[in-house]
Amino acid sequence: MMATVFAALVALMISGAAAFLLPSMAQLPAVLTRFGRGLPALLGVLAGFVVLMVAGGALNLISILLITALIVAVLDAGLASLGAHRLWRVLGQAVVFAAAMALEWKRGDLFLTNAAFAVIAGVVVMGVVTFATEASTTSSAARLPAQVGVLTAVYLAVIALGLPNPGLLSLIALVGAAILPGAVLAPRGGDTELLLGPLLGGLGWALGMYAWLANASPAMVIAPVMIIGVDVCWTLVRRLTTAEGRAWMAEAGNWWRILDRWPQTGDDLLTQRVAAASSPRSAHGWLLGGTAICLALGLVEWQLEIRWLLAAGVLLLVGVGWVLVQQTIIGLPRADLFSWLAGVTVLAGMIALGARMIDGRSTVTALPIAVAAVVWVAALAWIAVSGRAKGAVLEA
Repeated sequence: MMATVFAALVALMISGAAAFLLPSMAQLPAVLTRFGRGLPALLGVLAGFVVLMVAGGALNLISILLITALIVAVLDAGLASLGAHRLWRVLGQAVVFAAAMALEWKRGDLFLTNAAFAVIAGVVVMGVVTFATEASTTSSAARLPAQVGVLTAVYLAVIALGLPNPGLLSLIALVGAAILPGAVLAPRGGDTELLLGPLLGGLGWALGMYAWLANASPAMVIAPVMIIGVDVCWTLVRRLTTAEGRAWMAEAGNWWRILDRWPQTGDDLLTQRVAAASSPRSAHGWLLGGTAICLALGLVEWQLEIRWLLAAGVLLLVGVGWVLVQQTIIGLPRADLFSWLAGVTVLAGMIALGARMIDGRSTVTALPIAVAAVVWVAALAWIAVSGRAKGAVLEA
């Protein structure tokens, strides 16, 4: 325990000092300065990891997962700095993840199918977190990804204490301490962030993998990225299904460049559109609030010992409801709103029916219905509040 505390303190001090000094690091090579806020977090993680190794607290699993996360983050950031096509970046990530999971498979910690699933999960998490982080940076919300990361660290720490698993707790403390300064200190404006997104994605994968191997359910592991993942997926699908989105991608030119542009960050993430329609503070509050709800729900589902597929369905229902509320803020027509609310209600009813058949407990059956009720209340409350605000403006 003392080794964990000391490593976390070193990670916090190194990361904080580097983040504080970042504006005066203009003498660094251009590639390093373009790494932006990811560089202090990387230095903090490395310093804390060295201390953990010297103190004898770096277990084999910590070393494998953490080193994998750092390699894949630096590789992806390096390819991004060279302007590599998104496909080559994804292939690079997959190769690194596959090598690490092959090692875990040989050690006997994973079945082959689970190792393949872990590789796919790593690529998906990297893509989602990198997309969202780049969007936050371009939207003058550079602290938001690190704030979500800190929430995730606190959530996973509660799980680690309940398992209990000292190795998982050590990794969480190290990572949480390293990214904490990025959640508190205001970044320098106008910097390109090449490393922060891949680093947060890689570290998130490492924490999730360790929690999963420590017997946390998949639903508990995906809870921290549910809202962000739904937002990114919604945006990518919208780019394919709307004329505006297809026109934006067509500006890239041929199909190869279109394929590269499709998962690139623009200004059409749902959180960004809500920020433009209302205010950045409101949009960020909704994102953090939705994430906090998923985390709290994940802990509740853990205490209730709900089967992971059913628990994941309830979390997905929260994500769908969050999208609906965001659409309401943007200005979803009243008729479409109630159609969507009816759809959410039907989805909740289906999940509740499945819960009744699979689990049978009244509390578990009522959980998706309660989530749907909260979505109804949130959507109607926003309509009422925005209606009064418009009325006040007209009277003035």
